[in-house]
Amino acid sequence: MSDENRLEKATPARRGGEVLWEWVRDRDQRSFRCETRYNEEVDRWETLLYEGGTLFATHGGFATRSAALHWGSELKKVIERIV
Repeated sequence: MSDENRLEKATPARRGGEVLWEWVRDRDQRSFRCETRYNEEVDRWETLLYEGGTLFATHGGFATRSAALHWGSELKKVIERIV
């Protein structure tokens, strides 16, 4: 196990998820929130997208927290452009 994985597993995101970003669409004030969390059942990190407080989509299987964070930040760019 690499040092990066060992460190990340020592400090996993809280059970409800670590908020990466929140964004509100101007035209209708609809809110979007992206979180990441460590899923112990599969030993992987996942990213969750909420729209208006409801879980809208997830993407998992990230071996490292940094990979999940990167995906979440790229997702924000896409959301801001197309939504």
